[in-house]
Amino acid sequence: MNGIRQWLTQLNKAAAKFWQQRNRREQFMLTVASGVLLLTLIFLLLIDPAMTGRKRLQSNLSILRQQTVELQQLLRQAEVLSNSVERPTVTLSQSDIEMALLRNSLSVKNIALSGDSAKLEFVAVSFSTLLKFLQDIQKTEDWQVSEANLHATPTTGLVDTTITLRQKKNQ
Repeated sequence: MNGIRQWLTQLNKAAAKFWQQRNRREQFMLTVASGVLLLTLIFLLLIDPAMTGRKRLQSNLSILRQQTVELQQLLRQAEVLSNSVERPTVTLSQSDIEMALLRNSLSVKNIALSGDSAKLEFVAVSFSTLLKFLQDIQKTEDWQVSEANLHATPTTGLVDTTITLRQKKNQ
């Protein structure tokens, strides 16, 4: 720390000696030149990068706005297309239900099909596995639960249930 102070003191003395050796006109010229150099450095280091960055951001902003408009148009077109396309309705079948049950490692006591609905009876099935099964069929098979009767069993986490599934209607 003392070494730095000594160096600064020596530098200050050398600068003061240099300044005193100059006449008033030279001192004025050095002051003006230092001011111009300082202003140039401020401009080059602070103002110019900010101005060029602002110009670049303004040009990018106009491009991004144009892309936003195009994206919104594409989204509207996709919405119109998705609403206009009808998905084929696949009726519930015993094999589809059994495949969905197998995917979720569930066994069913009874499956009763009638028209566009199916009634499933489960005995002592894990509640969490049953919920996972129901989420899976709603996403992958477009089936929905129209009725569910759940009864708790003495074993924690297991339920006896009867669920009626229906094919989702196209809108």
